[in-house]
Amino acid sequence: MVNYSILRTEKLNTYGNIGGSLSHSFRDSYTPNANASLSKDNRVLLGSHCSSDVLNDIKNRINEITDKPRKNAVLAIEVLQTYSPNSKIPLEEWTKKNIEWLKSEFGEKNVISAVLHKDETTPHIASYIVPEKNGKLNCREILGGRVKMQNLQDSYAKSMSVFKLQRGIRNSKAKH
Repeated sequence: MVNYSILRTEKLNTYGNIGGSLSHSFRDSYTPNANASLSKDNRVLLGSHCSSDVLNDIKNRINEITDKPRKNAVLAIEVLQTYSPNSKIPLEEWTKKNIEWLKSEFGEKNVISAVLHKDETTPHIASYIVPEKNGKLNCREILGGRVKMQNLQDSYAKSMSVFKLQRGIRNSKAKH
C-alpha cells in the first residue's frame, strides 16, 4: 500500500475569510467532521492560542509589509498538511518536520500559526501563512500557476519522504 503526503492550500482574500477559517481551526464554531470529545487533544504548534489573536498577528505582519494591501490581494494562505489515512507515522516527529518545512518554505516571520488537529479521521496541521515574497505581499509568486503549486507539493513530499510518504500522482485530476 502506498502512503502519500498531502498538501493543500486555500487563498484567503478578506479578513472575514481568515476569521471564518480560524474559527474552524480553533474549533470556535461547530465542526461537523470533528469528534468534539477529541478536540481537547488538538494542539497549537506555533503562534497564538486563540483565533482572534492569530487574526491580529496576521494583520500586524501585513502592516509590516505594506500600508495598504491591494483590493484583490491574498492576505493569507491556509495550508493543510496531512497524509494518507491509516499510515503509521510517529506523530511528534512528523509535526516537528512539518514546522521545519513551513518555516523553510515560507519564512519564519510569515508562518503565523499552525494547529495540529487530532479530532478528525487523520491527524493534520492547519497553518496560516502571510504570502510575503521579496518584501511584498505576493501570493502569485508562491502559488501562481500549476508549476509553482507542483513545486510546492514536490518540496513537501521530499521533506516527508523520511516517513516513507510519497508524493501524489503529478497532473492527477483528483481534487483531494
